Amino acid sequence: MTTLSSTAVFEVDVEHDPTPFVLSLGHILRIGRNDQLSLSRLRNLGRENVVAAVTVADTPRKATITFSPGGATVAHGIADEYTTHLVLAPDDLYRIRLSEPEGTDVDELVYDLSAILNPPLKEWPECAEEFWDSVSDDAGLPEQLVVVSSDGQELVLGHGASTYEIHAHPADLQRLFAGMDSFFDLLFAGKLRVRGTLPQLSAMAGASWKVQYHG
Repeated sequence: MTTLSSTAVFEVDVEHDPTPFVLSLGHILRIGRNDQLSLSRLRNLGRENVVAAVTVADTPRKATITFSPGGATVAHGIADEYTTHLVLAPDDLYRIRLSEPEGTDVDELVYDLSAILNPPLKEWPECAEEFWDSVSDDAGLPEQLVVVSSDGQELVLGHGASTYEIHAHPADLQRLFAGMDSFFDLLFAGKLRVRGTLPQLSAMAGASWKVQYHG
């Protein structure tokens, strides 16, 4: 992952009163601005004024990403006119299940959009440190967060008497702390093992949504 010193070269905006899905897409586009290749793809889509409609299969989640030379805007619903319509898998969000129209002339476009929806992420310990810096002062969170990856790596964030533990695969920790996936969804899918109180669990879920929707 090649990071950039400035992300002001590509603005990402969301509509007024956005839905959670719109906010999460905006967050993902902002992550992509920090990587040179992803930023190049974003700029190319902007130069071509691509309008990408996005639907999560079997759910009401729908949004439209409108690219322009200066950036991108995300709004809820499907625009009347679009360049391509992407259908995402509900059990593996941001993986494109199918797209329309079909044809070799749009394959490269769909490939670029797929890459943008799955940007390169920092290693999970760095993601975790940034996550903790952003949320550690929020009400209800433990004084100390202990994170253990399935390959045996352990990271302790903060210090104090109250502690919360998260155990998971490195890739799931990476996506959790980067705000790609929510704490609640990963926990519900059985990808996280946690140790702590129910109030702490609720606070962790809220902190995760804060990063995913407003990071």
